Amino acid sequence: MNKLKRIISLTVLSVLIALSIAPSLGNAHRVFADGDSRENAPSERGIFVTLSININGGDGQVWTTAKHDFSIFSSTVIIYVSLYCSSTFTLDYQNMNLVATAHSSDLDLGQTLTASASTGGEQMYWIGKMDYKIDEKAWETRVTGPVLCSATGSLISN
Repeated sequence: MNKLKRIISLTVLSVLIALSIAPSLGNAHRVFADGDSRENAPSERGIFVTLSININGGDGQVWTTAKHDFSIFSSTVIIYVSLYCSSTFTLDYQNMNLVATAHSSDLDLGQTLTASASTGGEQMYWIGKMDYKIDEKAWETRVTGPVLCSATGSLISN
């Protein structure tokens, strides 16, 4: 049994070492189309990145918050957070009014980005949206479901 534990431990250690070395392989020196090499050029560094978005409210405000929850290795996370509202129910944020936005050119691990707006004293439906790009990967979008908030910003239903 001890031999099996040792083999598993060595295998896990080998994988972790390989993962820690892998991002630097091939990225040490890049040559661009113009023939120039730039040492500080962006490169894909993050192997795994987890982002989350939620929506909440209170005290006459509603806000949507994006958070950089987890990363394996450093990564650049460009993110835009948007908050939409409507007096009528809809599943599509494009049929709502954009009321607040926030932007970060690099949301670091553990950081949050929030867009907030006043309810204007009215009960309305709200949707939060985040558009994000991790390192050199393609842009992605994540949207909360619509929530109904009271005039005070308290969540009535989601």
